[in-house]
Amino acid sequence: MDVFQKLATFGLALLLGAQIEAATNTNSLTASRVEMVFEQAANVRRLSSEQAGLHHPVLLRGVITYTDGTYNTFVQDESAGI
Repeated sequence: MDVFQKLATFGLALLLGAQIEAATNTNSLTASRVEMVFEQAANVRRLSSEQAGLHHPVLLRGVITYTDGTYNTFVQDESAGI
């Protein structure tokens, strides 16, 4: 598998993971709060440490600009990069 296939696979895994988590959290009858799904990198960057600690789901459409094959990944969308 070449590097582009690995990046595409990793990006798809991130996307699917976020979608599954979002679906699980929003469809749960026992959820005590409404889950916010962040869809722009700029909005994620604006979160305080406390807000980020709530682990809201993130669903971005953009370009993976760097990855080392683990969770160390940078993504750029039309609003910002994270």
